[in-house]
Amino acid sequence: MTANHLKGTIVNTGELSDLGIFGPASTEDPSLLKKPSLINLLTWVAYTRSSGTLSIVSDKIQHVLAIKDGSLISLERKGLAFIEEVLNNLVAEDVISAGDGANAQAEASANNRSVLQILFESGACTPRALVESIRVTKQGLLDKLLEQPEAAFIWQEGARAIQASDPVTIDLNLFLVKLARERSRTAYFSELEPFLGSYMGRYPIKSKKLTPAISGVALTDKERRVLEEIADGSITLKEVISLSLLSRNMTARLFFFSAMLGFVEFRKIPVPKGGVGALEEELSAAFQRMDAEDHFTRLEIHWTSHPGKLTAAFDKMNDRYGPKNKVRRQSQRAAELSDQILGLMRESIEALNDQERRRAYRHEIMDETKLTFGTDFLFKQAHLAKFRGEIGKAKEIIESAIDVQPKQKFIDFRRALGGE
Repeated sequence: MTANHLKGTIVNTGELSDLGIFGPASTEDPSLLKKPSLINLLTWVAYTRSSGTLSIVSDKIQHVLAIKDGSLISLERKGLAFIEEVLNNLVAEDVISAGDGANAQAEASANNRSVLQILFESGACTPRALVESIRVTKQGLLDKLLEQPEAAFIWQEGARAIQASDPVTIDLNLFLVKLARERSRTAYFSELEPFLGSYMGRYPIKSKKLTPAISGVALTDKERRVLEEIADGSITLKEVISLSLLSRNMTARLFFFSAMLGFVEFRKIPVPKGGVGALEEELSAAFQRMDAEDHFTRLEIHWTSHPGKLTAAFDKMNDRYGPKNKVRRQSQRAAELSDQILGLMRESIEALNDQERRRAYRHEIMDETKLTFGTDFLFKQAHLAKFRGEIGKAKEIIESAIDVQPKQKFIDFRRALGGE
């Protein structure tokens, strides 16, 4: 089974269990789509913004749903033209007479024209009434499918050119939000907690799927404020629920359908102060700065440091930017920049690990006067350490001087200190 061609059985219970946190989960585990509820299946389509044809057979009646970019653009029952169902609705609602409908159909058939266009031009009904009837008819067919206990389905990605046959498109994200609200309206926190339990210790943050257009229609003002001001990735879902402007039950419902449709992401680590974007800018600036620095500065050690400190300096940088650091797990870009910085660190440690290369490199980046001044200063510091009885420190200091300039007086002083 692939995402391009799915085949399975739809099982609807009419209960809260038909929903679930399904959008993100189904993309990670396609086997969940073998026996989903219709809500689950539509959630997957909305989450992935897929285009294709969904055929559903229940009680020997086939329904065909044409979907484009995660939105339902047509829904028809095999053997009964959708336009006939729209006309039946217009007649049932006393918008037009049965005679008006029959005349429009006859003229459309004779002149190969749209029935809807003829009804509008004849003044039989307004455009608004036509659109509302199409919406109600399409919604009614979808509601009936949701009531079917079991049905076979086949999904074919891009199976045919998807073209709108009428002016009404059902945004599945908005449809599913409404449905989730209805199904969970009387649910208590204890009923929703099993769905959210595994996310309680994670850090919720709005995803790119919650566009301003969807947010403006699907969420209330208070819900938007919760997602924008509290669910910013800095505190856990458990903390968000306790701090929310909404009641405990309402907050749980908000995150239930938001997680279901991928409107929020649940991060295992908190978002850094200022956001991921600020972190990426900081890493980018650090890389550019380090790229222009000498090897010693990159590793955050002085050029007179003892050679034994090189490994520790590299390990410190590896802890800061390496695989185990949480910084790189904030985003793909953060990981890439961390790798680039580590590349510079490896370049530096390779250049400085060898004594002769290290000595030659110092001569590249500074003149002899500075080198002499630095080693003479170390020589004096070594004497002071010996005077204080700090023999170990004296040895380390003079060895650093020898590493820069192996002068005989430095070597003799080291020998006088004894030991290795």
